[in-house]
Amino acid sequence: MDQDQDQGQGQGAELWAEQIDLRWRFYSHPVAGNLTLQFNARIAMEYWLPNQLSPQLGWSTHVGRFGFAAQLGYAGGFTGPPQDINYHWIVWSAGASFDVVRGEIAPPFQVGVEAFGQGVLAGNNEFTGVSGSTVNLGPTLAVAKGRLWLSIGALMGLTAASPLAFVRGTVGVAL
Repeated sequence: MDQDQDQGQGQGAELWAEQIDLRWRFYSHPVAGNLTLQFNARIAMEYWLPNQLSPQLGWSTHVGRFGFAAQLGYAGGFTGPPQDINYHWIVWSAGASFDVVRGEIAPPFQVGVEAFGQGVLAGNNEFTGVSGSTVNLGPTLAVAKGRLWLSIGALMGLTAASPLAFVRGTVGVAL
């Protein structure tokens, strides 16, 4: 969801993208953690937002009730005429969480902190439309029931090219 800052124009919240994540855990070790290959494909729901392809490498581990994760990858965005928007970024994220309640498949309730950014190689970042890179940080909450989970975070921008603040949510199904 995206909340337009210019409320005087009659604009409100809108759904701006659908994204499909495919993850393959190719290495798992009880102490070192898990390595995953991830492929994200975003299908734009708004005419002004580019479609995006993003391969990434991820790491995650659990130590007691604490979870840690990090990802590094590339993102390429594109649209057709009349916009012809193209961009290339290095994308990264890192997070830590605490299992407030433990579960069999996934913790039913977690609190955490997340940081992510976009290092712009070419084009503009999607948050503010300028060519600068972004760094964002904020708290997250996650709930899970069986193989279904929901995560929501309230993040703040730490660089001039970042948005001041925004909320983002993710819904997932583990197969």
